[in-house]
Amino acid sequence: MLSGVLAVGVACSGSDGDADDPACPDGFTRSESTSDAAGPGAATREDAVRTELERRQMTASDEAIAAGVVASAPGESTGTEDLVVRNEQGVEVTMLLAPLDPGWAVERSSWCEPI
Repeated sequence: MLSGVLAVGVACSGSDGDADDPACPDGFTRSESTSDAAGPGAATREDAVRTELERRQMTASDEAIAAGVVASAPGESTGTEDLVVRNEQGVEVTMLLAPLDPGWAVERSSWCEPI
């Protein structure tokens, strides 16, 4: 079960950011969400991503979600995965996916949205 969700907006300009946290274009702000993940989680990584998108009132195609999972990279702690999914509005959502016992959950996500 997920609890303790926090969403934060941080103003970005086209010249701010670094390779790990790309800047938002002018007129957009970086939003970030974190949660305290505890099991049981979603049965699959794809389901965990889909649940996070729904929680943010976003949608992405099954193909976009699968592509993000397949292209994921090792995260900052053992067993976690960093992944990016482009939602149906064309916004890239960066997520940190964590294994639970049992299942999977998104611990953190960030995206750009209009100011």
